[in-house]
Amino acid sequence: MIDSPASSESGPGGRPAFMCIGSQRAGTTFLYRMLRQHPQIWLPPIKELHFFDKPLDRPYRRNEILNAKTRQGQRDRRFVERLQRAIKDGDQSIRRYKELFRPAGSKFAGDITPGYSTLPAETVEDLAWGLPHIKVILILRDPVSRLWSHARMINRKRSVTMPLESFESFKSFCEDPGVQARSLQSRVYERWTAHFGERLKVLFFDDLVADSQAFVQEVQRLVGVEPQRIDQNRDRDVPATPRMPDDMRAYAAAMLSDEYRRLAALLGGHANAWAERAAQAEREAAQSKPTTNRSRNREIAGGSDCSQSRTSGP
Repeated sequence: MIDSPASSESGPGGRPAFMCIGSQRAGTTFLYRMLRQHPQIWLPPIKELHFFDKPLDRPYRRNEILNAKTRQGQRDRRFVERLQRAIKDGDQSIRRYKELFRPAGSKFAGDITPGYSTLPAETVEDLAWGLPHIKVILILRDPVSRLWSHARMINRKRSVTMPLESFESFKSFCEDPGVQARSLQSRVYERWTAHFGERLKVLFFDDLVADSQAFVQEVQRLVGVEPQRIDQNRDRDVPATPRMPDDMRAYAAAMLSDEYRRLAALLGGHANAWAERAAQAEREAAQSKPTTNRSRNREIAGGSDCSQSRTSGP
């Protein structure tokens, strides 16, 4: 995968300027929609490229390309053509990755793919060397809240097993290796910081929720463009997330207790507040009888008898 770095890898000139690696369920879809509004930023018509973490020639990628072809704009069409050639050639090198972004021209180009957060250290090292000027953005979220949102997302897709059908199915979901890899955000932070250093910028989902305008403008500044207000009316309404059952919350908090401590030690701030809330949830759970009402959990899950995959989604 390693290629010799060029003298200019990012910013205006058709090279990737930034990469957002997640976390999954930390507002990356919202961020993608909002950044596409900025006249100086160009993002691919496919939100998550998965260029480095999955084979390019996947069945659902064909549908993504077909949908992307309907987008307006010459840049989008040229990008899709380059991606199709990379798929045909089976070329997932850093050199080919950089070539994908040439249609961006003078705009600041980026890639928002949360799946990159779980890349192995050797691949992260290759990216740091092969993309020496790219900025990396990592959005962190309270681990239990992120896990709950992840489970809700998988539950909505309904393909193999439903993680919210019962307490036992939720435990099984939590034990999935892919779920665990995405849940340990401290390891993601440490792995990427080891190779990108100060080029890795950490943001918090809490700040997005508190003031999405300020959050997006902060990302715009990190990218290197003049901050502009966003039109949030273009984004679809997001339904409120149902309350997490006490037994599931207690289990998740206990499972991630070490993760809370690591994040608090590494980052402080919001991570300290997360750790305090998790500890409080554990104390309260110890004083009350766990909730095991199957019908209540099924109601929270959406009341469907369909099965659901545990495989992590975008």
